[in-house]
Amino acid sequence: MRTSRARTLWPLIALSLLVGSAAAAEPQSPDAAPVDRDTVAFKLGISFNALGRPADGPGEPTLLAGSAFTGVGFVVGGSYELARVMPLLSLESGLFYGHSTASGFEIRGEQEREVLLEVDAVRVPLWLRVEWPALPALRLVVGGGPEVLFGVASASTVREKNIPEDQAAALLTRAVTSVQLTGIVGVEIDAGPVVIPLSFHASVNPLTGETTAERTEGGQGGQLGPFQVEFDFELMGMLGVGFEL
Repeated sequence: MRTSRARTLWPLIALSLLVGSAAAAEPQSPDAAPVDRDTVAFKLGISFNALGRPADGPGEPTLLAGSAFTGVGFVVGGSYELARVMPLLSLESGLFYGHSTASGFEIRGEQEREVLLEVDAVRVPLWLRVEWPALPALRLVVGGGPEVLFGVASASTVREKNIPEDQAAALLTRAVTSVQLTGIVGVEIDAGPVVIPLSFHASVNPLTGETTAERTEGGQGGQLGPFQVEFDFELMGMLGVGFEL
């Protein structure tokens, strides 16, 4: 059974919304105009991905002696922002392609084993954004919401050193569909019809398995089935160029 970690993100979202509400209440520059037109944008993001150590008990199946996995990836795609669904509040969605990697390892004496996990996913976010003018050509943005990741392909690479052939083994993987909860802070530079958005995202996956057995599919008799490649934490910086419609 999977254990929720959603509570780890709520402080971030609550703080972002609180800061946004407080800033929105401040007097605005008379030259600064709120966003009142929808925006379509192309964006590129660089991510840091992490899958925490599993909570495997004695005698339970484990992978790499319970190693954590960390690595980098990228996201690219387009978004559409529906402006001013409420005062200062906009709604953003889009379609993105992402490639994520992470590696873990174990060392036992002179024996070493490293596993690199890779997954490709189609990502569909739905973010609420609070944005307000700080300067005539600069807007501050905070927000958050869910993002669905539809896994389309996965792979693993196993590197071994001083491992006997009868102990060498490949790792089967499976791409899965998951949901991330994301908090966002950022700025937008408004240059007429052109907008330059820069944002930083922190995401958690509240349904990642807590143990190695929960992270694999169909394992029996202490043997591991295909490893479900998903991550429980992601940090991302995203830059783009948009056009007001």
